[in-house]
Amino acid sequence: MRYFEDQNFFPTPGVGKINKNLNIELQKIKITGSTTLMKKTKAMRLLWVVLLWCIQSDFALALENSTLLVRSEYRASSGSTGPSTLIWEFIPTGDKSQMDVYVKGRPEKILSLTYTKEGRLKRIIKLIPDGEGVKEIKSDCEDLPIVLSEGFPAPYDYLAPFDENLTQVKLTKQAGGASFSTLFTRGIEKITLKDALQLKMIDKSRAARIKEKDLGQGLKLISIYKGKERVVRQLWAPDDSFWIFEETSLRQSWNITPQ
Repeated sequence: MRYFEDQNFFPTPGVGKINKNLNIELQKIKITGSTTLMKKTKAMRLLWVVLLWCIQSDFALALENSTLLVRSEYRASSGSTGPSTLIWEFIPTGDKSQMDVYVKGRPEKILSLTYTKEGRLKRIIKLIPDGEGVKEIKSDCEDLPIVLSEGFPAPYDYLAPFDENLTQVKLTKQAGGASFSTLFTRGIEKITLKDALQLKMIDKSRAARIKEKDLGQGLKLISIYKGKERVVRQLWAPDDSFWIFEETSLRQSWNITPQ
């Protein structure tokens, strides 16, 4: 896998420059106790447009001690160009109820996430390149039991990790004055550290650190399904405030924050 910082990840010269004539259809999303599912083709287009936009600046972001680092590896798609691996920075701001999300080493903010005191995801602001400027897409989601990233490149899914009883979720989207609902099922299973290592959800160094904790409860794997199709899953350690591993149809992500 090649990292975003690798200067040679683009196969042809000049492809790193934004094509000013590029026309991306962005759907305005209105969420009222709802979320929306993006088609995989639009998701991949959005991914590469966001990444191409990010490389325009040479400025670096200063790391903070409280910054979370996440490595995401993206599944290859037909005709796609660009990096297969990215490092994301989740940087707390203000009273730490908000986190701003960047590609590591780049100054352009991609996401702003606001949480409640209880740790629920309250508000999302997506910052999407739009011609010469940036377009903000805001979603209020405090009343939603879960929040899905729906193909967006940065991993911000919220799966209600501290709710042991949630089993079914109906999410509704508004389009053209009509409402469309989708039923999701949510499952939680306990897995051992050995199983997580074998499944490559965790590396040996992080496993060694987790091993020092009380794992009487085991690791917790939360999965969201649409029918028989798994949409997303996250691996959590007891008492942690952020997941260890996440997987969607688009990417696999690991929490690589130094401990």
